[in-house]
Amino acid sequence: MEDFGRAEKGSVVISTIHKSKGREYDSVYMMLNKIGQLTDEKRRAIYVGITRAKKALRVHYYDDSLFEDVAAEGVVCVRDDNVPLQPENVILNLTHKDVVLDYFLDKKAIICELRSGMRLEVDGVFLVSNAHGFTRHVAKFSGAFIRKLESLSAKGYMPRFAKIRYVVAWKKEGCAEESAVILPDLYLSR
Repeated sequence: MEDFGRAEKGSVVISTIHKSKGREYDSVYMMLNKIGQLTDEKRRAIYVGITRAKKALRVHYYDDSLFEDVAAEGVVCVRDDNVPLQPENVILNLTHKDVVLDYFLDKKAIICELRSGMRLEVDGVFLVSNAHGFTRHVAKFSGAFIRKLESLSAKGYMPRFAKIRYVVAWKKEGCAEESAVILPDLYLSR
């Protein structure tokens, strides 16, 4: 959302606390997982998150001691010891940080033949297009995204396929010509 536009009325915005600074929302749902020792920096970050809510705030956390000394009018604490089930399928929306941008430098003609919604296959760290009777590598995952996939793999999630969400223009500093870049949705399942 940060990269491509503003939230419309009725939209759900998923954000880090840091990126939400300076914004307000009618309802805020915060997940505070494995906070550890509460430093001043963490306190300030939690404060920023809490103060984004205009009408309703829900804070979900695992650490029993996190808010044990907090008492405020209108605050209701509900304990839920049920462990939520993990979803069978996950869709990741890749951004420019999840792909190797330099990989696209010599692929503009190939990428411009592709359209939003087209299916891509996963081949290790690459996405493969089977368009027009040709099989071609059209995108490469970044190192940071590969580590994210490894983390998800440890939880049982394996990439199945991708679909092109956006084809955007990018111009590398010092290059005369723009490159076409694929930003796909990656579908994983357990």
